Amino acid sequence: MDTAWLGVFQRSALTEIGGYDERFVRNQDAELNLRLRRAGYEVWLDRRLIVDYQPRSTLQALGRQYWKYGWWRMQTGRKHRKLALRQLAVPLAVLVLASSVAASFWMPWLLVLPLGYVAALVAQTFVSKRDLDHRERAMMVGALVTMHFSWAVGFLTSASISVLRRNRRDG
Repeated sequence: MDTAWLGVFQRSALTEIGGYDERFVRNQDAELNLRLRRAGYEVWLDRRLIVDYQPRSTLQALGRQYWKYGWWRMQTGRKHRKLALRQLAVPLAVLVLASSVAASFWMPWLLVLPLGYVAALVAQTFVSKRDLDHRERAMMVGALVTMHFSWAVGFLTSASISVLRRNRRDG
């Protein structure tokens, strides 16, 4: 396992790797767990743990949350020069979806990509939660789209600004 939300740590392990990097506003857990794994420690999740979580109350708040997650995931990748392919999948998919919508004005058949994406999300609502009504399914699809696109835009914005800063510095 790469990372786990929250955690209990051996004090000596945290001391050895320098503790949390307080510059990270989000993604502190993943950044810390990356350094722990590199130092030879194991990260594991006990599925018996019960954690209380209060979800965001609006799609706008959810979007802000996930934009920040995407931004800081890119910062973690930049700091450690390491990104997993799965972390690039969502930004790449969002770029493909947005490009296909834009290009569909000239090639309407490209709408099959965003329609397929939405169909896959709707199918997922049936797989993960069978007892949802139509309104709840629509809300779940809206939340998933918001999470994917917000995370990707935060990630891509962070990457773009990093490149611009580097070019200005090297410039």
